[in-house]
Amino acid sequence: MRGVIGLEDLNYQLWRAIVSLYREDPLSHFYLLYDLLYELDRIALLLEVWGGVIASYALSWRGWQGLGVHLWGFMEEAVRIMDFDRRMTIHVYLPHQLERVLQLVESHGKVEVKRFIDMVADEESFNPCNMEFASPLREKHLSVFMEIKREQGCILSSAAARHMLLNSKYYGVFVDGRLVSIACCYIRLPEVWLIGDVYTHPDYRGRGFAKAVVSAVTRDAIQSGARALLHVEEGNKPAISVYRSLGYCPVKIRPWIFYEPQR
Repeated sequence: MRGVIGLEDLNYQLWRAIVSLYREDPLSHFYLLYDLLYELDRIALLLEVWGGVIASYALSWRGWQGLGVHLWGFMEEAVRIMDFDRRMTIHVYLPHQLERVLQLVESHGKVEVKRFIDMVADEESFNPCNMEFASPLREKHLSVFMEIKREQGCILSSAAARHMLLNSKYYGVFVDGRLVSIACCYIRLPEVWLIGDVYTHPDYRGRGFAKAVVSAVTRDAIQSGARALLHVEEGNKPAISVYRSLGYCPVKIRPWIFYEPQR
């Protein structure tokens, strides 16, 4: 029997099914488990269940700049957890479902599809670089952090920026007191750390700063016993080259849909 179940209907048996799904493939389902454990007040979830087994799910997370949506499998009911008045980034986990997902959203606004590579480093593959430039960022760095985020094109309130610094593990490079390069870990689970928000100011690129901050946070992931995972756009050859030099290897390519509401 098929049923579509929301957060309010979660029970012990479904929790076991979610944990089982994660254990089978942590690199695919870490967003699901992490958000249920740590971001419950910012998410919506629909699970399609057949005979006690999760057949597909739709997960949405309310971020500072828009909605992040994760679709594993396909269900038309996924539109119930989307917000077509906000920007959305929709992760399509099964590429053959892309056209069906596009049919759900493209009539509501502008959509653009890009392909992203999931790359992973582990204890065996990791090749650390010279990390002497990289320093951990703390709450005392709030103002310079907000400044580099503005340069990146991300306008944050003080509360949002503080939340990011306190809840994500950021490293940065300073030149003459100016924060010029950053990288962080968004998600930390025993099996997987998600590395991201890699940015270097254009005036300071080509000096190895991005490599240093990514290496620093990757080192922390490896030392914890986890694998480090990051997403990189398929055409971003300079970044892919940096990540490969650190020991990151591609494991899959997935389409992401970038949605803009009609104005």
